[in-house]
Amino acid sequence: MKTSILIISSFLLSTAAFAKGSTTNNNNEETQQHPNAFKYTISQKPIVANSQATNLNEFDFYAGPQGENRWIGASFGYTTKQICYIFNVPGDVATGEEIDGRKRIGLTNMVLLSEINNFSEDEASKFSRSPKKLSNGLSIGLFLAPEIAYGIGIQTGIYYDLMMENTKSEDYEISVKDHSLSIPLRLQYRYELFEDFSLFAYTGPSFDIGMGLTAEVKNVHSGQKTDINYYKNWDIRRLNVLYGVGIGFRYKGLQFRIGGDWGLKNMAYEGDKKNKMLIHKPLQLAISYQF
Repeated sequence: MKTSILIISSFLLSTAAFAKGSTTNNNNEETQQHPNAFKYTISQKPIVANSQATNLNEFDFYAGPQGENRWIGASFGYTTKQICYIFNVPGDVATGEEIDGRKRIGLTNMVLLSEINNFSEDEASKFSRSPKKLSNGLSIGLFLAPEIAYGIGIQTGIYYDLMMENTKSEDYEISVKDHSLSIPLRLQYRYELFEDFSLFAYTGPSFDIGMGLTAEVKNVHSGQKTDINYYKNWDIRRLNVLYGVGIGFRYKGLQFRIGGDWGLKNMAYEGDKKNKMLIHKPLQLAISYQF
């Protein structure tokens, strides 16, 4: 009897030791596959998770907010510029009420507005300018978005913006060129949904430095040209402060973003709280490759 008990006991101890060894080996294999893995259970189903992915019912959902941090890239895109005049003029003389107004125009319209004394109302109406409320341009530069932790980072860089716009009538031709540098300083959050695919959003200020804003007005018949330098002749400020928001997505190294910036600073030296000139960039589209 004692001998039978000893045999059974030895068998049970051997089985338990074997099971323990197998479990240890399995855990070691899982740990080798996932260095930062831990084991937990949902609905009695064991799941192995790490900082990169959670395998749940054969579906890989990447819960890591960062993934690969590609923080530097070359950017090329489309940008816009809009001049916004906010003015306050006397209204009804009897009541003393004032009239508030807001005019949004593109660069060639700005030239016509600034030089309106040189054109009669009839002449000004002949220009192919009426529907233009903003100007189109190109932007190229260096995109920087170093991340601190958990997908939170700083979005900055330096961009060169170029605007070129023309308009004409039967008697005059007007061409405008605008060169500027843009340096954003924004807060960005990026979240990786799936492997190599992430979404991001950003907000914050941007600082634009005007390098040149010139116009040429040419009389078609006489050939006489008039050159206008708006930073000198019109006393427009060179430094603009804007605030913007935007969103985008990244797949591997390819990134696309869309956003806009709105001017906060009065760009006219002679302006005041009631009469001022703001410069907006209401639409920006950019594609970049991140390294």
